[in-house]
Amino acid sequence: MYAFTETPEPHAVRRRAILAEHPEIRERNGYDSWSIPVMIFAVLAQLGLAVAVETLFDPSQLALSIAATIGLILVAGAVLSHWSSMFTHEAAHNNTARTPELNKMWAMVANISQVLPNAMTFRKYHLRHHGHLGTYGVDADLPADWEVENLPANPVMKGFWVFFMFGFWVARGAERATSPNRDEWVNLGVIVVANALIVYTIGWYALGYLLLSTLIGHSFHPVAAHFIHEHYVFEPEQETNSYYGLLNLVTYNVGYHVEHHDFPNIPGSQLPKYKADYPQYYDGLVSHHSWTCILTRFIFNPAMGWTSRIARSDRRGGQWQHAEHTPNPGLLIGFR
Repeated sequence: MYAFTETPEPHAVRRRAILAEHPEIRERNGYDSWSIPVMIFAVLAQLGLAVAVETLFDPSQLALSIAATIGLILVAGAVLSHWSSMFTHEAAHNNTARTPELNKMWAMVANISQVLPNAMTFRKYHLRHHGHLGTYGVDADLPADWEVENLPANPVMKGFWVFFMFGFWVARGAERATSPNRDEWVNLGVIVVANALIVYTIGWYALGYLLLSTLIGHSFHPVAAHFIHEHYVFEPEQETNSYYGLLNLVTYNVGYHVEHHDFPNIPGSQLPKYKADYPQYYDGLVSHHSWTCILTRFIFNPAMGWTSRIARSDRRGGQWQHAEHTPNPGLLIGFR
């Protein structure tokens, strides 16, 4: 099962220590308004490709049309869909506009090309993830008991799990769900209307292209490998991992993930400069330069599975809520 630790969430500890030495880092918090035109480009490009698919898809040449569409998705559609998702990640931290309400509005605009209404639900659970990193039963990024107990961690099942990762998130989130809030209902209404307009003005093939782009772009695609890379344990006692490869260019630098968890209100566009200015806190950590290699390593390494994570028990009421898991008081997480 999970390796439990009694240590506090490590990035809060790191943040306090770093700010004690460099309080000027607080001045880097804020928002990057340039993230909005980048997102609009990604959304419009994706909708443009949807028009192309609708125009060129030929049911009389079904196999060829499907193959061409899948190829387009792997090369461009999945990347553009995921790029929009990474905007919703930035907006969840209010890093794209001046006010929380503007960040929510733009996140829903980014969500338009993805068919599935997820921007506001992601915002709710992602902020919980940052505040309760690895907390068992609270952090929806942590696989649930039913995943751990019923899915053998062999290459075939791990590949299946990665391919349907979006569905596992939905099921896991439903298990840990709170009632939908007003923002989620608005998000649902926006996407229902957007989908209806896409079908009416473009067509069903276009909507299918957008849906498949979302599903593939958040599962079995190198650009989505960061979902595994971020917090699975590739180095003992290192809970969060950073990636410094080229795919940061189309993900708002989400690969700078240790840096992001240390200071989530520094916009993604500024994280490379922040890391360059304060290398002493990051150069000693293990990092990676290929999400494709990380994805392959996770699937084929028999030592890695659903519980290759560091977890904390929910200690509400002063009691360990899941006594069948033994906490490891000797596991220390922090500066290396």
